[in-house]
Amino acid sequence: MAWALVTGGTKRIGKAIALDLAKHGYDLAIHYNSSRQDAEILGKQIQSLDRNCRFYQADLTCDQDMLNLLPRVKADVPELDVLVNNASIFEPATLKETELDLFDSHFAVNFKAPYFFTRDFARLYQKGNIINIIDTRINKNDFSYSAYTLAKKALANLTEMAAWELAPNIRVNGICPGWK
Repeated sequence: MAWALVTGGTKRIGKAIALDLAKHGYDLAIHYNSSRQDAEILGKQIQSLDRNCRFYQADLTCDQDMLNLLPRVKADVPELDVLVNNASIFEPATLKETELDLFDSHFAVNFKAPYFFTRDFARLYQKGNIINIIDTRINKNDFSYSAYTLAKKALANLTEMAAWELAPNIRVNGICPGWK
């Protein structure tokens, strides 16, 4: 039985990833922040595919919640095969418009959490696959989403660094969805 953890897995891209993994035979550990109702609906969809699922609430802007997530999953799922770092916040603000709280929340969710989830996955599981959801904006210097874009650029760099450091037991890749 293969298991995957998808952060931010109850909405948008995360939900699509979770459902696709379930259709391909994975059981799911799914993180959400505040969308409990969406989690319950998704749980029914996954169970209708004859797959198991577990849900984990955590506010990734809260260090304690973030640092406890992978150990909580490990307690329930001793063998985790895939980690998808998908959770993200996406709020517009240029450099001049960005306040400290917006900057901190973007870096906490879009970079710091995936950094520590990658670390904890390597410590707790020692083998498997990590997929980081980045964004095509990293190649455009989109100033209208400055904190978001910079956090995703940092995530892209983490992806490359972790791929080299954790190979060959853990494969780390990034996917950059977006538009032209």
